[in-house]
Amino acid sequence: MLKSFTEYREQNTNTTKTELQTMSEEMSKKIELIQAMTVSLYDEASGKYEENKQQLNKMYNDMNFNMERIFGKLNQMSTSTIITPITMQNQEFTAE
Repeated sequence: MLKSFTEYREQNTNTTKTELQTMSEEMSKKIELIQAMTVSLYDEASGKYEENKQQLNKMYNDMNFNMERIFGKLNQMSTSTIITPITMQNQEFTAE
């Protein structure tokens, strides 16, 4: 009976060791896969971030350019002078 119990205990110990080893290997593979996926997703997100950042900078620069043009035109409109008939005569006289 002792021999039977000892054999059963050894068999159980070996089976448990094998199962733990298999589980450990599977977990290591899963961890490596998760790490690889994380790196891949990080790289993808970083690329999209840089692309969006460049697009936003371009839009910002375009907006600033357009606003400068608008303000320039508004400035011209607000500082333009009224041409009186005398001014027109002077311009005609100097053009000749």
